[in-house]
Amino acid sequence: MDLSRGLVVAWALSLWPGFTDTFNMDTRRPRVILGPKAAFFGYTVQQHDIGGKKWLVVGAPLETNGHQKTGDIYKCPVIQGNCTKLNLGRVTLSNVSERKDNMRLGLSLATNPKDNSFLACSPLWSHECGSSYYTTGMCSRVNANFRFSKTVAPALQRCQTYMDIVIVLDGSNSIYPWVEVQHFLINILKKFYIGPGQIQVGVVQYGEDVVHEFHLNDYRSVKDVVEAASHIEQRGGTETRTAFGIEFARSEAFQKGGRKGAKKVMIVITDGESHDSPDLERVIQQSERDNVTRYAVAVLGYYNRRGINPETFLNEIKYIASDPDDKHFFNVTDEAALKDIVDALGERIFSLEGTNKNETSFGLEMSQTGFSSHVVEKIIASMLAPGLQYFGCSIHGQLDLNEDGLVDLAVGALGSTVILWARPVVQINASLRFEPPRINIFHKDCKRSGRDATCLAAFLCFTPVFLAPYFQTADVGIRYNATMDERRYMPRAHLDEGSDQFTNRAALLSAGQEHCQRLSFHVLDTADYVKPVAFSVEYSLEDPENGPVLDDGWPTTLRVSVPFWNGCNEDEHCIPDLLLDARSDLPTALEYCQRVLRKPTQHCSAYTLSFDTTVFIIESTRRRVAVEATLGNRGENAYSAVLNISQSPNLQFASLVQRDDLDNSIECVNEERGLHKRVCNVSYPFFRAQAQVAFRLEFEFSKSVFLNYLEIQLSSGSDSDEQDSTKEDNTALLRFHLKYEADVLFTRSSSLSHYEVKANSSLESYGGLGPPFHCVFKVQNLGFFPIHGVTMKITIPVATRGGNRLLVLRDFFTDQVNTSCNIWGNTTEYRATPMDEDLSQTLRLNHSNADVVSINCHVRLAPNQELSFHLLGNLWLRSLKALKFRSLKITMNSALQRQFHSPFIFREEDPSRQVTFDISKQEDSQVSIWIILGSTLGGLLLFALLVLALWKLGFFKSAKRKREPGADPRPKVLE
Repeated sequence: MDLSRGLVVAWALSLWPGFTDTFNMDTRRPRVILGPKAAFFGYTVQQHDIGGKKWLVVGAPLETNGHQKTGDIYKCPVIQGNCTKLNLGRVTLSNVSERKDNMRLGLSLATNPKDNSFLACSPLWSHECGSSYYTTGMCSRVNANFRFSKTVAPALQRCQTYMDIVIVLDGSNSIYPWVEVQHFLINILKKFYIGPGQIQVGVVQYGEDVVHEFHLNDYRSVKDVVEAASHIEQRGGTETRTAFGIEFARSEAFQKGGRKGAKKVMIVITDGESHDSPDLERVIQQSERDNVTRYAVAVLGYYNRRGINPETFLNEIKYIASDPDDKHFFNVTDEAALKDIVDALGERIFSLEGTNKNETSFGLEMSQTGFSSHVVEKIIASMLAPGLQYFGCSIHGQLDLNEDGLVDLAVGALGSTVILWARPVVQINASLRFEPPRINIFHKDCKRSGRDATCLAAFLCFTPVFLAPYFQTADVGIRYNATMDERRYMPRAHLDEGSDQFTNRAALLSAGQEHCQRLSFHVLDTADYVKPVAFSVEYSLEDPENGPVLDDGWPTTLRVSVPFWNGCNEDEHCIPDLLLDARSDLPTALEYCQRVLRKPTQHCSAYTLSFDTTVFIIESTRRRVAVEATLGNRGENAYSAVLNISQSPNLQFASLVQRDDLDNSIECVNEERGLHKRVCNVSYPFFRAQAQVAFRLEFEFSKSVFLNYLEIQLSSGSDSDEQDSTKEDNTALLRFHLKYEADVLFTRSSSLSHYEVKANSSLESYGGLGPPFHCVFKVQNLGFFPIHGVTMKITIPVATRGGNRLLVLRDFFTDQVNTSCNIWGNTTEYRATPMDEDLSQTLRLNHSNADVVSINCHVRLAPNQELSFHLLGNLWLRSLKALKFRSLKITMNSALQRQFHSPFIFREEDPSRQVTFDISKQEDSQVSIWIILGSTLGGLLLFALLVLALWKLGFFKSAKRKREPGADPRPKVLE
C-alpha cells in the first residue's frame, strides 16, 4: 500500500464514532502549527513538558536525511515560535548491518510523563542477515531536554551468520600452484556475509612457522577482505606443522578481534601429513573445549603426482575435522580442484534460512503504530481552518497547555498539527421536592376556583459543579422549563399560576451553591389517586457556544412524582387479608345417581364404589361448568388487587358475572393465549378494607381437547404487602376426576326373523347350508364428547350343547377401518352329520345354554359419528331338520361394556340389544286304514239318517205333486 492510501486509512480511522474525546474543545479558536507536507509532518503528535514549558513533539515519517528518507521528529513550542528538527534520523545502531531508507521514523511516538522523556520509533527499520533483511523496528529514546539518550530495538535478534571464521592455510613448499589456493580463498570469502553483526574473517598461514595474514576485525566488508586476500603470498617451508597452526589459530587468532557470543569456525587447508602429528590429539581436545567448529580440506595433489597412498594422510585430516565427517571433511584431487568445493563448503557453514527482503506494506505499518484514544465525539476539520487534510491521523491530550487547569488536545493532520483548547466542564445537579411529601385527598386545606382542594408546593433546585478546581468560583447561566405532566382529559392537579407549565425561566448559578424556585399547585377531587402526579423539568446552558460546557452525557431533564396518601396506617404500609372461596355445580357420582338415575340411597352408595376414586359426572346434555365464588378483604386496603383465573386445556373461559355489590367491580383485562389464563382487576385502584364481591364464572368444554379431569384455579393478590400467614386462603383450587355420560343410540336389525322348517325343505336351494341372515348392530354417538374406552361384545349361539350346529358364520366386519376386534369360540369343528337331540322342552337357545362365538370390539366414536357391526351367516338346515322341536328361538346378544378406567358411563344399566331367529317345524303324521274305513261308514250312516228324516217330513211328496200338473201325457219310449 502506498503512502496516500495509508493516509486515507488514517483519515478513515479519525471518522470512527468515539475517535476524539472533544465534547469540551473550543473549535472556534484553535492554534494551527504548520510543517513540511512532503514529510507528512503531523502524522504523530505528543504533548511534552520541560521545566514548565509546553512543547509539541511532532512526527514526520517521510522526512529525509541526506539521500535517505528516514523520517524524523520536530519540536514545536505551544504558544509561539517555529518548529525545529531533532535529526534523529541520523542515529545509527552499532554492530548491525542496518537499512534506514524508508524506515518511517516518527510513525510511532510515545511520551513518558514520569521523566518527561519520549520514544520515537521507526517500525520499518531493518537489518541484514545473510541474504535476507529483517524488519524488526527500532526506537530512539530522547530525554527531557530533547537530547538523544539511547537506541531501543527489543525485537532485534542476533543473525545466524554471527560468526568468527579463521582460515588456516598450509603455505609449505609442497603446495603447488599457489594461485589455485588463492583463487579458492577469494571464492569462499565471497560466499561470506561480512559486516557488522555478521561474519568476521581472519587468515593465518603456516609451514615451519605461523603468521597472521590479517586479523578478524581488520576488515568489515567482503570487498575489503577479498582485496586483502588477493595479496597473500606463499611463505613456503620444508615442514608442515599442522598441529602448531591449529593451536596458533585457537589461542591467538580467535582472541585478536574475536567477539563474545560469536560462533567460532576454523577452516584448515593442507596437502600432507603433519610433522607434529603427536601434538594433534592435545590440540584438537583444546579446540573442542573452546567450541571451535573445524572444517578440514585435504589436497591430494602431492600424493597423486608421486603415486603415494594417501590413506594415512586422509585419516589424519578426518581426525582434525569435527564430527560427523560427512559434514566437516572434504578432499580434492589437487589444488586446481579446490574451486569445486566452494559451494558445498559454504552451504555447510551457513544457514541460509530467513525471508527475502522484507517490504512491509504501509497498511501494516498503520496497524502497528498503535492508534488509540479516549474518544466520544467527532470534529470536522473545516470548522477549524481551511485546507486541513487527514485531520485526526494522530491525537494526544495529556497536558494543560495554556495554564487554565484543563487538559488540552493536540491533533495531527497532513503538514500541520492543531491545538484545541479545552473549555471548563460543569455538571448541573437538579432536584425537586414537595411539601407536604404526599397528596392527602382526605384533608382539603385550601380553596381554588371556589372548590375545596389540597394545596402543595414543589421546590425546584439547581446546583452547578465545575469539574476543574480552577473554576470553583465561576458562574453559569441556565434556562429551564417546568411542566406538570398530566396528560389527561381532566387533569388532577394544576399550577396556582393558572397554567400547567412554568416556561423559559432564566437563572444565574454560582459554583457549589443551590438555587431554588417555589412552584405552588393544588389537587381537586379525583377518582384516580393511585398513580402519582408527575413533574417534568428540562434545562440547558444559556450560552452553549461560549464559557463552560455541560459534561458529556450529563442529564438535562428531571422527572419526579408526588404520590397520594394511601389511607392506611401512619407508616402508610397497607396490610390486606384476602379470602377466596369457590365451588362448582358439577354433581358427584352419588348426587348423579340420586338425582338423575333416581336410585335409592343404598343402591347409589354401591354405585359410587364402582369407581376407583371420587368422580364427578358430566351429563350428556351439559356443555358448561359454573363456579360460584366470593372474594373478600378482611384487612386494610389492597392496592391493585387482581384475580388470576386459570383452567385446564379442556375448558374455555366463557363469562364472569358479578352479583349484587356494585361498589366493588371485577374487570378482566387480558387473556394469555395458549396458557388458559386470565387476569382480572378487582375494584381498581384498590379493594377496600372489609369489602366483599361475589361473582359467577362459567367455562365451556372444549371441542378439541378431551381430558378425564378438569382443573380451575383462582388466586388473588395485590401490590400491598399481605402477611404470609394469611395467604393460604388466597387461592381456590377445583380439581375433579370426571366421568362422562355417553349419549348413544344403540340399535340392531336383521334380514331374517322367522323360518319354518318343512319336511320337503331342500338343502340345494341354499348351497347346502340353510337360509342366510345379515345382522347389523349400530352405535351412534349423539353427544358432545368423543367416546372411547368402550367395548362392544356380541355373543352368537352356533351349536347346541349336544354338538349339533345351529348356524354357520360366514363374515364379520365393521364400517370403520381402524376398529380392533377379537373373536373367540369354535366356528367350524362340529359334526357334519347331526345326531338325534330332543329340544322340544327348550324354548330359546342363547349364550347361557348353547355353544357360542364371542366377538369383542373396541369402540371409538367422534361426536355425531356412528359405527355398524355386520354379521353374515346361514342357518344350518341339516341340523334343524334333524333336531326334535316344534318351535325354537335362537338369540344373539350384543352389549356395550365400559372398561374399568374408561371416562364414560351409560345412563342405561348394562345396555344390550338382541336379534332372535324364530324357528318353527311341521310334524310328520301316518293315518290308519281302519280309521279311514270307519270314517267312511260313519259318513254313509249319517247320510241315510238324513234322507229318512226328510222323507218323514214329506219332502219327497211335495215334489211329486208339483210335477204332476205339468207331466207329459204321452209315455216315454225306451229305446
